[in-house]
Amino acid sequence: MINYHIFIFPNPDSANICMKVVNWLVKIKYYGTIIQGSPIPFNNLSGGIPPVEIVKLTGLTLMQLKMKKEG
Repeated sequence: MINYHIFIFPNPDSANICMKVVNWLVKIKYYGTIIQGSPIPFNNLSGGIPPVEIVKLTGLTLMQLKMKKEG
């Protein structure tokens, strides 16, 4: 069984810090900081992440763009 959790933070800086600490403590998988409410989809990449995570978040952003265009 896969559990998904959504964390909401007041700004990208606090989200980045918290997710790095949580990842360090329990070794979870997370997909960057996803920004909601913008007229165009964009997401935040933190420094020092492996290239595979960049590819995953890029794919997620492209899916968001496609969904927005389809309405």
